[in-house]
Parts: sequence; structure tokens; C-alpha cells
Amino acid sequence: MDTILLTLLYIILLVIAQIFAITASYITIPYKNLTTWEAYKMVIPLIWIDWVFLTKAISIAHKYKLLDPTNIMLMIIIIQFSLVLLINKFYLHQRINISDYIAFFMIFVSYIVNIYITKVYVITPILDIEEENELSEF
Repeated sequence: MDTILLTLLYIILLVIAQIFAITASYITIPYKNLTTWEAYKMVIPLIWIDWVFLTKAISIAHKYKLLDPTNIMLMIIIIQFSLVLLINKFYLHQRINISDYIAFFMIFVSYIVNIYITKVYVITPILDIEEENELSEF
């Protein structure tokens, strides 16, 4: 497949997974008298769906070497942070402070810098080299 299509598929799967994860985090807020078991029954199906989509997204990223693990984690953080801001604004009706926007901008810039450095300078993480050496011993 084309790299652009794979990247788009990866992002779509990742966003779907994070929507379910963040929804699971906030779904029990309106219910004040839930037991732990009732909350668990509400949340666990959403987490399973999150797990399916997230596993597929990460396997695509690894199989086609789209992103390294640090970039994947930063992408998840950016998506979750965006979704939390949206939930705070539209579901919880809370004001979003300027510090939230500054934090988002800082995280996004760090992600862009990380991708730029990784792709332009083709830096192989030390951990990957050590893992390859360990795997070659078997």
C-alpha cells in the first residue's frame, strides 16, 4: 500500500481507539451512585474496542515502519489531549484556559520536532540496536 494511505489508516484507527478510551474515562461522570462493578460493566466494552483499534494501528505503524514508539506515544498523547479539551468544552461545559492551548501547542511542536529529527537525521534509537543484538543471539 502507499505510505500516505497507510499513514491515513493508522491515524484513523488511532483516533477511533482514543475516542473509545476517552469516552470510557468520562462515561461514568453523570452517574453518582454507581458501584465499582456497575462502572466496570459500563467501561470495559469500550476499553475492549479501544484495544482492538489501538492494536491494529500500532501493528500497522510497526509493520510498515511509519513511526517509532516515541512518535506513536506522542501521537496518542496529542489525540487524547485534543479529545479531553473537546469533552471539557462541549460535554462538561468547562472553560478552556489559555494554558491548555499553550500546553497543546508545546506537545504538538515536540511531536513535529521529534518526527523531523527522526526522519531527517535517521537516528536509530539505542534500544532498537540492543534489541536487534539480543534477537540475533537466538
